[in-house]
Amino acid sequence: MTAGSRVEEAVIQIEEYRDKLSKAILEDMKYKNRCLEKVRRIEPSSLQKILIIYYFQNKTLSQTAEEIGKSDRWTRTMFQEAVDKYSKIS
Repeated sequence: MTAGSRVEEAVIQIEEYRDKLSKAILEDMKYKNRCLEKVRRIEPSSLQKILIIYYFQNKTLSQTAEEIGKSDRWTRTMFQEAVDKYSKIS
């Protein structure tokens, strides 16, 4: 195998990996959008905000509490309530 053919093979593999990655990213985005649609059905909206900050902005519950101006304890309690409500949405 020549150096040129190895480079061509590597380029083909890179393109295949790029296609797989693009498909995986698209599927992840679709999944997140479906989840977000469910989150937006939760009432009150303060529970939505907790889930969005925690899951979609990748913040800890302490960071979430700080961002919404509530105590850690209150946020953890409301987070559990939000998760419970989320799990009941079909």
